[in-house]
Amino acid sequence: MKLKGMDHIVLVVSDLQAAIEFYRDILDMRAEQRGVNTALLFGDCKIHLHEMQTGARPVAAVPAYGSQDFCVRAEGSIQEIYKELQKKKAPLEPEMGIVKRIGALGEMQSVYLRDPDGNLVEICVYSA
Repeated sequence: MKLKGMDHIVLVVSDLQAAIEFYRDILDMRAEQRGVNTALLFGDCKIHLHEMQTGARPVAAVPAYGSQDFCVRAEGSIQEIYKELQKKKAPLEPEMGIVKRIGALGEMQSVYLRDPDGNLVEICVYSA
């Protein structure tokens, strides 16, 4: 077996509309609804949004709001991304600013914010 990358993740959300608005308006993801299924699309990735009571199967052993911590890659200047998030009044992690990290592809710089359920969303840009 040779794994190639991540296809999608699933977030359990308490308020579907609030989650859609956050990811669409703050992070510029495209929301797509097909019947009762809602997905957020960006690049070649997808985030599925499940409300606890929908009864989607299969699910994690213990689905919970705000239990995720994930990172998405971005292009461009991390400084400009940070300024854009500030302008949009995004819920940035207090007193963190831009931080250096080591990701799957090496050195990167990241900013952190929280979605409406408290999930920690990291946005990174890799060093050139």
